[in-house]
Amino acid sequence: MRPLYGILKSQYRRTLQDARQRYLEKQEELLLLQTAKEPHKWLRRTKPPACPINATVLTDHFRGMYAAADTVPRSVPTFVSVWDELTSARRRALMADFDVLEVLHTMERLQSNKASGSDGIRNEHLRSATVQAPCWTALFNACLRNGRLPRNWNDALLCVIPKGKGDPTLPSSWRAIAKKSCCYKLLALLISRRLTRYLEACDCIPDQQHGFRTGRSTITAVDLLLREVHSVLPSRNGTLRSICGL
Repeated sequence: MRPLYGILKSQYRRTLQDARQRYLEKQEELLLLQTAKEPHKWLRRTKPPACPINATVLTDHFRGMYAAADTVPRSVPTFVSVWDELTSARRRALMADFDVLEVLHTMERLQSNKASGSDGIRNEHLRSATVQAPCWTALFNACLRNGRLPRNWNDALLCVIPKGKGDPTLPSSWRAIAKKSCCYKLLALLISRRLTRYLEACDCIPDQQHGFRTGRSTITAVDLLLREVHSVLPSRNGTLRSICGL
């Protein structure tokens, strides 16, 4: 039985290896399918280590970095030229109060699975309570007229992740992510959309700007660059200069 035992043992090992290989290939196929559906989830790295720095030290460090200068304007700027009728109409639309339909439309399009601030209110809560749109509209308009925000909207949950270099006991070796209130971000989204529409209508954004614009991305920027390259290649002495920022 000894020679037969050796043969059967080798066959058993090969069977285990083949079964393990088939299992790994199947898991890889499933991972590729899930990555194609939700790539943002599979690009996440492992959980970062806990920060050894005191919370007060971190707060003082990032407050001095981001809130050291007061950037709130204290006076209305003056203009030396007179606006035409079209510009005046655009500015009136920009500075007009929010209406309920505008706030309601923005609430319904809030994204899910976003982090909440210190108040615990999530986008799902706002989206499922659209009946409160008139209340939010009145609050947002009051904020714009008075130039003030509710006090708790200035609070943020500070999440720090390591930069991967430097002394981990120093605040400068950590990168901060501030989780603001979703109510505050709703107001910011309304203002951002109005400003975007105004700047696009006035043609204030240069055509070379592709990031953070509707219908544009890094893909459209690469496509434009490739078209410029292909237009120059046929010419014998053609020259194309490009500056790429990393």
